[in-house]
Amino acid sequence: SFDSIRTALEHRADDFYSRYLQLPLDLPARIYNLAYEITEGMASDYEKAEAIARYLSRHCSYTLTPGEVPENRDFVDYFLFDKPEGYCVYYATAMTVLLRCVGVPARYVEGFLVNAQDRTAERDVYAVTTESAHAWPEVYFEGLGFIVFEPTTSYSQQPVTTPPAAT
Repeated sequence: SFDSIRTALEHRADDFYSRYLQLPLDLPARIYNLAYEITEGMASDYEKAEAIARYLSRHCSYTLTPGEVPENRDFVDYFLFDKPEGYCVYYATAMTVLLRCVGVPARYVEGFLVNAQDRTAERDVYAVTTESAHAWPEVYFEGLGFIVFEPTTSYSQQPVTTPPAAT
């Protein structure tokens, strides 16, 4: 019946949103405060995601040797407030957490970023090494699904985001 289908879909949506909005209970309050400060006045989830990506790419420095996060410190808090230096894992984690703080569903993804110049001439074969490893956040937009964003300073000059169609 229609009611059972609607109930099943509502349950599935609840599960989905609870998964992609989940945050640690002990997340420092100043992370929430920063997320709200960055996104103040933003009308759409897309604008919020763009603002957070822009903030991270402008306020954090890219390095492959950021040092260790002190024991008993929140990873994102330390990156955002104490030592804003890191590589893609730092940026993707921070953006995912900041988005979730303002109620925008997001997920952290790891994979490989392969460029056309990595392709061998004789075939469509790509050289994929650990140097191609990358992490990025994906932001969920109702009706569209997950969209890739790139907050990492060294990659942010290469736009990979596409604004979702207006609904």
